Amino acid sequence: MIFLVIYDRRGGQLIDFKTYEDDQVVRANADRLHSEIENATNGDIEIVILRSDSEEQVRRTHARYFQTLKELENGFRARPA
Repeated sequence: MIFLVIYDRRGGQLIDFKTYEDDQVVRANADRLHSEIENATNGDIEIVILRSDSEEQVRRTHARYFQTLKELENGFRARPA
């Protein structure tokens, strides 16, 4: 699967999250490019394409896009040293 993530770094929040099938790579890249053009003047907006077997895996490996700063902080503190 392919995932398009649009994230506001300054605000610490997910703006948009879209899912595409593997055969929709052209569409996903077109949407990414459109979003990059739309947000070209805003350096706080991060736009990425991720590939993974599942949304669950993306949410686990790229948690910063899906959790609040407080949730991330609490998760970091809970990890064993």
